[in-house]
Amino acid sequence: MGFKGLLAVNLCEVLSPLGVNACNNLRLYMDLTDGDMDLALSILEELGIDKRILSKRKPWKLSAGQRKAYATAMALASKAEHVLLVSRLSNRPC
Repeated sequence: MGFKGLLAVNLCEVLSPLGVNACNNLRLYMDLTDGDMDLALSILEELGIDKRILSKRKPWKLSAGQRKAYATAMALASKAEHVLLVSRLSNRPC
């Protein structure tokens, strides 16, 4: 019986010296978590972030809103049992 370890979404910081673009960073994260790359890309596309944008930019070059969507898509598509969203997604009260 194996246990899945914790994997933080700060891969951008780890991979920044390698010059990995956002799309390849996402692919690596999905591979490490046994996540669903197609689902992640679908979520991002619904949020207005096209795969071409991810292929052209480094993760830290995405806008603040794009980085938030990027991290959220990574978390939701990673097949995690629990996802903790730190900030609210809308201005509506909970």
